[in-house]
Amino acid sequence: MKATVQRAIGLNNNQLTIVKERKLHWYGYIYRSSGPAKTILQGTVKGSRKRERQKKRWEDNIREWTGLDFATSQRAVEDRTKWREIVRTAAIEELSARNAIVAF
Repeated sequence: MKATVQRAIGLNNNQLTIVKERKLHWYGYIYRSSGPAKTILQGTVKGSRKRERQKKRWEDNIREWTGLDFATSQRAVEDRTKWREIVRTAAIEELSARNAIVAF
């Protein structure tokens, strides 16, 4: 039944989990490097943000998925084994949440 519903609405848990996992892995890779991508990701633009609803930033996704504030996640990235565990936990939680929604 659950697989039928997933096919009907075009929801694939594996794809959603893979995207989340890859984004978190890339974040870890960039913060361990010292190249221009890290500078860009950390950089700020002069001026203020628009008054309307704000677009999600990388920081927002990392905070939401890991439950860590941005500074803590930057420190966690330095320890690869710890970061891998955080990424796996975040991916498993995403998959569990999606399965719970579809099962309902």
